[in-house]
Amino acid sequence: MRPVITVLLIFIFFISFGFIKGQDVGFNNSWPNKKIYSLNLKSLEDKYRFSGLLHYDTQSDSLLSSSFFGLNVNHLIHHSYYPAFILSPLLFFQNNSFKIIIESNLVNERFGFEFLSTKFSRDGVAFDYNVASLQYVNKNNKFLISIGRSPIWWGQTFESTLIVNPFSGPYDNIYFNHELNEFLKLEAFTANLNSKKHFNSHINRFMAGHKVSFINKNKKFLFNLGEIFIYTGENISLDIKYLNPIIPYFLVDINDADIENDNFNSILFFDFRYNYSENRSIFFEIILDDYQIDETGIKNAIGLKLGFDNNLKVFSKNLNLSFERNFLSDNIYSHSGVHSYFLNNERPIGYQYGQACDTYDLNLSLKINHFMSIKNSYLIINRTKTSSISIWDDSNNVMDHNEFENHDFKRNTQYYDLSLHFEFKQIFLALGLSNEPIVDFMIYDNLYREDKKLYLELNYFFDFSSNFSAKLR
Repeated sequence: MRPVITVLLIFIFFISFGFIKGQDVGFNNSWPNKKIYSLNLKSLEDKYRFSGLLHYDTQSDSLLSSSFFGLNVNHLIHHSYYPAFILSPLLFFQNNSFKIIIESNLVNERFGFEFLSTKFSRDGVAFDYNVASLQYVNKNNKFLISIGRSPIWWGQTFESTLIVNPFSGPYDNIYFNHELNEFLKLEAFTANLNSKKHFNSHINRFMAGHKVSFINKNKKFLFNLGEIFIYTGENISLDIKYLNPIIPYFLVDINDADIENDNFNSILFFDFRYNYSENRSIFFEIILDDYQIDETGIKNAIGLKLGFDNNLKVFSKNLNLSFERNFLSDNIYSHSGVHSYFLNNERPIGYQYGQACDTYDLNLSLKINHFMSIKNSYLIINRTKTSSISIWDDSNNVMDHNEFENHDFKRNTQYYDLSLHFEFKQIFLALGLSNEPIVDFMIYDNLYREDKKLYLELNYFFDFSSNFSAKLR
């Protein structure tokens, strides 16, 4: 009996204290978002509808059933490293015209900045809001405007998008979404980035974006065309001309070039996905940060993603397979202006592994039964230089920098993550082995040096709204 008791005690110890699986923190830890967004959305119609703002949502029109309150508890357990514990209260309310969505996160003070992008803490606990948004929705005209805080996702892949990575947020933003018809959709936003100092000046930073989306009649082809724009300046405020969802930002930039410093950094992007059969698709993303038509001596700044995914049967089990190649040039996301680079709280706004890399990314997910699955990911990164988005380096002339620089430069890196997942109605459990960094290694703090190794994630979601609704009835 003693060995059995010992095993039980060890298991209870693992549940009670946490290791870390840090790249899943923030909104991805909330149970509704994990169920909705942490998978590659299979239908193009889902991608067409759900990209953009990320938060808990419901399709119900009933006031009673659209009121929701829940609590998400996450134990993050990692081999021989400091434990983490995340508590996330969730609140959602909707009537015929308005939505209120609130999701806050509490975590050990040690991980406040790495997990929540905040340095605020009291009594050993860091706290911040991941989602706090008021939305006006007109379902008849398919129109939405949102004011508040939320992560933003633009692109064809979730974690590895080159355009707007959901793990770079959340952002305080104003977001506009309008479906012009069943084929065309227009989206635009403007958001605050973290401020910086430049000598004795205080530099405010803002990001704006707009795109048009098209999905064909049989829902097999989807493409997005748009622009992301960062503008900065000493004590500047939100500029209303960048709220325009139609006029290209580079035209506004050119008109102001004679009276303002070049603190404007724009990226053009185009992405598409084509379902060539029911369970197979190819996808593509391209971003143009700087392309030299003439011979200027400056290198092109381009990013490119090519990939495919496939859902097939293996021994009568569902196997999801995806593979992608990413090419990021040396100076992409960087800029010569004052803090006008694509970082937010030292996290890449675009590709999560930064610039100057050529990557191979393979992901496999085998569904054993309705509650158990095996997942495996393998990533190879080949670098031409260290990723230093905050530094503009043209002909060895450093024009802009901040405190961040990744000093652990390795030309060739390989990451793997092999895990067993259990998903029940209110419980999620993952047990795995990995050498991925605990938190995104682009963050300037030294936590990126630690590997996950053996880890356990326990996620509990409590829905209090069901009992509350029953009492109201």
